[in-house]
Amino acid sequence: MEKSLRSVFTKNSFKWVLIFFYLLVPILINAQQVEWLYPKLSSLEQSGDDNSVITSGEIKSLYSDIHPMINLNGGEIQRYGETAPELVDCDIQSLPLLYKSDKLYKKAVMLRIRITQPADFQQKIDLARMNAFEGLKYICFLVSFDSCPGDAGKNACVPDKVNKMIQNSSGKSLLYLAVAEIPE
Repeated sequence: MEKSLRSVFTKNSFKWVLIFFYLLVPILINAQQVEWLYPKLSSLEQSGDDNSVITSGEIKSLYSDIHPMINLNGGEIQRYGETAPELVDCDIQSLPLLYKSDKLYKKAVMLRIRITQPADFQQKIDLARMNAFEGLKYICFLVSFDSCPGDAGKNACVPDKVNKMIQNSSGKSLLYLAVAEIPE
């Protein structure tokens, strides 16, 4: 009797472990971590890996150089450049435009989202609805105000706040970056 109970327990325990694993794996795969832009670039460059150095150069260029781009501001679309846009710059009001099936988004490699006030952190960005962004690799959040008042780290809370904005049930692996550029 005791052996049969062990046998049943062992078989059922294995099934519970499989069920738990099956439920946990998608959560781990979709977990994202927002990182500060400049320290991430530095770590990529110092890694010594050629692919990491190339990635760092690509991110730097997309963030600061002139590229064909789309600017989504106040719900309106403005296009700059004659070739397929590589960068989409977006304010919080224009997030619904990211979910439209626009062929101009197809080759965009970076999405830059401007966060200009505390209420912006309450918005959700649903990557599963961004079907038109086939080439997207990076999402950079540009914060332009002191978002952690009273915090000794000044803006130390930004990655956590931004991380809560992201919903990624698509399974797509992206690099999430944050920058705090506060005008003085």
